[in-house]
Parts: sequence; structure tokens; C-alpha cells
Amino acid sequence: MIQAYKRLKTDKKLVVAGGASHSKEYEKFLKTLVEDNKGIIFTGHVEGRELSELFSNAYTYVLPSEVEGMPIALLEAMSYGQCVIASDINENLEVLEDKGFSFISGDIESLYDILAYTDAHPQEVAAQKMMAEQYILSQYDWDRISYETEEIYKGVLKDKV
Repeated sequence: MIQAYKRLKTDKKLVVAGGASHSKEYEKFLKTLVEDNKGIIFTGHVEGRELSELFSNAYTYVLPSEVEGMPIALLEAMSYGQCVIASDINENLEVLEDKGFSFISGDIESLYDILAYTDAHPQEVAAQKMMAEQYILSQYDWDRISYETEEIYKGVLKDKV
């Protein structure tokens, strides 16, 4: 992400949010990539109001993960109406469908191409933001999911009686 962003000619900042999930050496390595680039900000772990502000005010949300389970952060970003750019691993693509952009996992050039495209096409970003929020709220509505889960259990119990 950092390498792709550094190639981009933009006034937008790259905010890297979250704690170091790897070793301290890896965190130091990432910070050496930044050098004196004032456009890249490491926030460390964020939650609550600060996290909400980041999601609400971001131009796009990028999830460059190479391994995921159910990407909760992706769901959360989309629920905030974010235009998502995610790696093309199956877990991300299953959530994203056509409601955002994907790039080849681990491919800096592919990520750069999407970042450059979205930077140059704010109207497309705005359209993706609207689709993302509506989609997530309809597909991942916890009230509906809990009702459907309850109905499954009722059916299973009914079959056992």
C-alpha cells in the first residue's frame, strides 16, 4: 500500500490505522518506507469516535490484506458508505461483489492503477460510496440475520419433535 501510494501524485493523505499485528521489526520497516513523506500518517490503534471519524471522512478505504477470514473492517467501511479498494482474495470479493474496486493481491502496480483511477474519478468514487452503504445495510442487517437464524433453529427443533 505504501509503495503504491508513494507513486501517486495526489494531495490526499494515506492514513494507516491500526496497531502492529506483526513484529516490531516489520513496523519499523514500514516506517522506513515512509521516510519524510508528510502524506502518510500512522495512527496506531483507533476505536470509538476516532475510528468513526476516519471511516466517515475517508475518500476511499483500502484493504490490501493477503489473508482474511470474514473481513469485518470491510463490512464496517462499507456500512459507513466508503468506496472500497480491496485485494482480490475470495473473502474480500465475496463481500465486495461489484460494490467497489479490487486489485491483484500483492501486486503494487495493480493497486497503484486503482488508486490513480479513483483519485482521478471522484464521481465514480461517490457512486460506489452510495452503492456500498445501501448494499451492506440490506445484505448484512443483523435484525434480519438473527431472525433467519432463529427460524433455522425452530425448524431444526421442530424436526426433532
